[in-house]
Amino acid sequence: MKVLIVSVGKMAGGIENYTISLGKALRRMNYEVYYAVRKNSWLNSQLDSNKKICLELGIHLSQDIIKLKLYVKKNKINLLHINSNNGLLVSVAIASNRYTKKLAVIHGDVKVDQMKKGKFIVAMYSLLETFLINHSCNKCIAVSESMKNILCNRGVKEDKIKIIHNAIEPYQYDSLPDYESEVLQMCNVGNLLPIKNQMTILRALSIINDKKMNVKIHCDIFGEGYERRVLEKYIMEKKIDVQLKGYDKDVRSTLNRYSLYIHPSKYESFGISILEAMNAGCCVLANSVGGIKEIIDNKTGYLIDCSDPDVLAAQIIYCYNNRDEIREKAICGKQKCATEFFDSVMARNVASLYREMLGDI
Repeated sequence: MKVLIVSVGKMAGGIENYTISLGKALRRMNYEVYYAVRKNSWLNSQLDSNKKICLELGIHLSQDIIKLKLYVKKNKINLLHINSNNGLLVSVAIASNRYTKKLAVIHGDVKVDQMKKGKFIVAMYSLLETFLINHSCNKCIAVSESMKNILCNRGVKEDKIKIIHNAIEPYQYDSLPDYESEVLQMCNVGNLLPIKNQMTILRALSIINDKKMNVKIHCDIFGEGYERRVLEKYIMEKKIDVQLKGYDKDVRSTLNRYSLYIHPSKYESFGISILEAMNAGCCVLANSVGGIKEIIDNKTGYLIDCSDPDVLAAQIIYCYNNRDEIREKAICGKQKCATEFFDSVMARNVASLYREMLGDI
């Protein structure tokens, strides 16, 4: 079976990591995997495959559609595995014949992803996504129950949707975090954007500082985005022990230095970085929203209301004072990640859906 994974985002993120992990896992299962990616993108620089076509999009969209259509025909692609709305638009345009099946994967809420473009554009994207899934795709993967509910509420036909949770490639660590360290080492990984809500972490730590409690806490935040200057200014003004580490392609190798991973995002359809933290043995403290509730439970971490910095501050202090408990939750989380959220599990579920769509080729 020949599969073309279409992923045309520019930046590094969950979809891009998903594309890499899924492709590797499918190749281990002897699938022939091709890629369609944006030319000047992080994903293009990371893929180790020569079976890929690079698109420029923008003003070159019509040329790209023709080029991609010929690529699908030449390589006799059986199935398009399509990530994101832009990928959906391009893929529907190039694969109208009945021999190439189309599988849309919806990783996030388009109303959240496109909110900066205004209500009219958001509404158009939402309607277009629903129409294309219903009328141009054979099946649709929702990465969480939360995401499925959003799609169904918008009018996507329920019988088209299959829930397959995202997953990560396993990373082997030599040791677990030091849960008993005098300084509670915390971290967060994510783009520095308002929706990722790193500011609540800073406000919570400022509250702890103001209380002049005898606690030692350090936090590293990994990622880039236009909120950086706002966060930097707050850190300097409040004199809190936080470092903005920027984008680090090897961040996974460092996660086992942290006993607590904080994820205060206002919305997540799933949460790849949470899985990476669990795999490293970090105890996860996360906002109780969206697909996060399908990853973390009372045995594997803490779900709280991260919209309130006072609540977050109180929970951080609790974690500081209850190291045995966070260690126990971290170990349970690591075990759950290995059982349910490694790429081999995801790839088997995806391959099963491929066979359902195409039969054994």
